[in-house]
Amino acid sequence: MTPAGRPGARSSSPAERHCRRLLLAYPRDYRRRHGDEIVTTLLDVSGDQLPSRGARLHLVLCGLRQRFRLPLRPAPILAAVLAAIALAAPGAIGGRWLGWQTAENVTSHDDLRALIESMGVSRPEVYDDRTAMGGPVTTAVAHGSEVPDRSRESVAAAGWRVVSYSSQAVRLGVVINDDGSWGALGPGRTASWRATKGGLTLIGGSTTGLGDTDVSLDVWTEETAAIRPFTIGGLVLGALAGWLLTAAVATRVRRAGRARRWAVTLQATAGFIAAAPPAYMLFREFVETMRYDVDNPNWYVVTDPAPALSTALVFTGSGVAAAALVALLLVAGRAGYDRRSAA
Repeated sequence: MTPAGRPGARSSSPAERHCRRLLLAYPRDYRRRHGDEIVTTLLDVSGDQLPSRGARLHLVLCGLRQRFRLPLRPAPILAAVLAAIALAAPGAIGGRWLGWQTAENVTSHDDLRALIESMGVSRPEVYDDRTAMGGPVTTAVAHGSEVPDRSRESVAAAGWRVVSYSSQAVRLGVVINDDGSWGALGPGRTASWRATKGGLTLIGGSTTGLGDTDVSLDVWTEETAAIRPFTIGGLVLGALAGWLLTAAVATRVRRAGRARRWAVTLQATAGFIAAAPPAYMLFREFVETMRYDVDNPNWYVVTDPAPALSTALVFTGSGVAAAALVALLLVAGRAGYDRRSAA
């Protein structure tokens, strides 16, 4: 059978076109060397008809096996393992981010400011944070002149369902002496509350007395069932991507010249070294995500006792690793082009 698409070739049949689409499961170099032979054999066996479902599935599985195949030498195998580890970390965090897209949007800064101002305290400071599981948190604090506590009414009026509220009289003090002793004491009142709305939780507290009122609020998004599965899925996909990337590079450079192979080796080594700090930090986030205590009534930040790396080191490592990856792909792509031209 004359393959379609070449000079003088007859037009291909629907069965042949379908088989050639299935060949996309194979690496490009393998398709170039064996694609015509595979299609010819399939159509000869099936009598120019569409092969059976089992034969088509077998073809795709064999193609995927070829994509994952590595040269049986220590260096490519070690590189594949390191690449799988390096890309599994960002894959996991990317999957976690997708998982959080299924959760409720956290309360906006403007809405939180409006809520505090409805309690009689103006100009609150609002900022964002993240739980140890990567969930969004919005926090607001405000200080103003003493006003009666109306936090419960304000929270309910904003559409929240108050699930707990407590208030008690206290004695307040102001430290004004150098030795740390109380310089003034007076009556005051503290209040604390917890409320929910949709998939959000709000906790707050206020202290009133001695002419001042302090209010603080935390709002965070509750976890959904999709977050951990998406995180694990991202981890697996990232690891597969790292292995496939190594297999593709190894296929392109295995018959290249010594100088090009050494260039790929040096670039890969530099990339792995640079990727170690960001991968380490991302794996810390992955571990915190998986062990996060969803039954804890309050949100919390990272509790891992392992040391954290500086932000500058992480960003520098990420940039160097990305540059090394781009350079490696360019060299590997050139090696594959030279080999095809020589053929």
